[in-house]
Amino acid sequence: MDTLEDMRTLEKAKEMGGYWVQSGTISWSSIETIEGERNWSALENFELGMKNVVNNDLVPIVTIGNAPLWAQKVPGYSCGPILEDKFTAFSNLLYDLVVRYHNPPFNIKYWQIWNEPDAGLYLTPADSPWGCWGDQTDQFYGGSYYGEMLKVIYPRIKAADPEAIVVIGGLLSDCGPINPPETQLGSGIYKDCTNSKFFEGILEAGAGSSFDVVNYHSYDYYYGDLGKFANPNWNSRWDTTGVVLLAKTQYYRSLLYRYGYPEKMLINTETAVICGRTGEESQCQTEQFELTKAYYLVQTYASAISEGLEANFWYSYKGWRASGLVDKSLSPLPAYLAYSFCSFMLQDVSFSRKINDFTDVVGYEFVDRNRRVWILWSKDSKEQLVKFSSFPTAAYDVFGNRISTQRDYTITVSPIYIEWGR
Repeated sequence: MDTLEDMRTLEKAKEMGGYWVQSGTISWSSIETIEGERNWSALENFELGMKNVVNNDLVPIVTIGNAPLWAQKVPGYSCGPILEDKFTAFSNLLYDLVVRYHNPPFNIKYWQIWNEPDAGLYLTPADSPWGCWGDQTDQFYGGSYYGEMLKVIYPRIKAADPEAIVVIGGLLSDCGPINPPETQLGSGIYKDCTNSKFFEGILEAGAGSSFDVVNYHSYDYYYGDLGKFANPNWNSRWDTTGVVLLAKTQYYRSLLYRYGYPEKMLINTETAVICGRTGEESQCQTEQFELTKAYYLVQTYASAISEGLEANFWYSYKGWRASGLVDKSLSPLPAYLAYSFCSFMLQDVSFSRKINDFTDVVGYEFVDRNRRVWILWSKDSKEQLVKFSSFPTAAYDVFGNRISTQRDYTITVSPIYIEWGR
């Protein structure tokens, strides 16, 4: 990590209304090459970075992963599962980490156990910084084994800091297991979505009381035209179900209800609309895509609040597959402006209801003590005329520019904010 560059990024993140930061991974193998011996000097850059986070009043979620050779269930796969008889050793390390970092100047409370652990073991590079606990021979894709690990480490983390929050590693949940997509449209052959049963495996293992936060990732893919995106793996589209975050959240909530944990906190630590295989393709360099990204950002954050998510992370500030909020020179893109204004408008609001008053218009109502805010956009990308019963006190476009207050509005694919006093 380039700490100076990171400091600049953190300052910009705070400036645009950011609150959370997902840190890099603490490598277990770099701290404990020999079992029982701690090399804290390996975390010097990490510590400096965490101080920068705290100094910018941001809240970090810290990931721990990358097993040392002596703890690897499959030798050579540091991203993979831990030997069962080394669960205790891992819990001891976590105890020491939490004791070391839960107080000032670090104040770390959120601890994520691996990242994307539901990735397939032999489908992932052995030294991947992401997880690869996925067992293709298991009906729950290795989730039950991960759950057994959680049952061992959870009490030790809480013993080190009763206020620590244990976060399941951000789940890929590659496709919808209840309604799997066809491998090819019309083929009648359906994709194997067993990997998305990883979380169910955690619950099947009886580990529902051994974590505090369900954490997952949700991406949609740009479909080459203004405002159009989809995730075929979850049968979601801009003009039907909306952002894929909704489908994934509903799936995880259904499992939590079924297993008796309906009050668990949910967060989405990676969301964006991504473009192409690399983001360098010509269609990803267009004004249409940049505007689509800005519109999508508002849709996904409004949807996340409506679903009661504790946090929703855009991934990422600098971008992956053209998802960035800034360009290569760190100049703001339209999505940056949309993020800043969205953060301003929805700060401290509560979700009130989904607006179903208008045909082919998606809308959400949010309230605070002084105002009522509607966010509206066209579901099918066509213009839709809406009429309100009273004049709003203010109206804004997706970037925060004032637009005229009136009773009638033409709603397009670009979200607008309508505000009334209370």
